[in-house]
Parts: sequence; C-alpha cells; structure tokens
Amino acid sequence: MLRLGCLPIIIFFPLALIAFWIITLLDVLRRHEDSFKNPTDRALWIIVVFFGNFLGAFIYHLFGKNA
Repeated sequence: MLRLGCLPIIIFFPLALIAFWIITLLDVLRRHEDSFKNPTDRALWIIVVFFGNFLGAFIYHLFGKNA
C-alpha cells in the first residue's frame, strides 16, 4: 500500500512530464523554418515529438533544438 508521503511525487512526476512534452511540442511548432537545416526537418521533429511523447521530446532537446 502506498503511503501518503509518496502521493505528491506520484502526482507531480507525470504532470512534469506532460508539461515538458507540451512545452517541447510548442517549441517545435513556433520555431521558424530557417532555424532547421532542411525544410523537412521541422515536420520530422513535429512527428517525432508528437508520437514519441516524452522520449521524443528528450531526443529533440538532445539532437534537434540546437542543430
């Protein structure tokens, strides 16, 4: 059985992951096409972040944001 002390962690962690995913998706959508190397990179990153969820957002921050 879970203790009540774990409840804030159980609530906060998923909310933080969802917020991270939404912020990353908005970053890709708002970023100008000139900041990507190829014209198709933006569409590719939108697909990766949207369907990859948290893992896709993490990969975008590692490889795509500053590329």
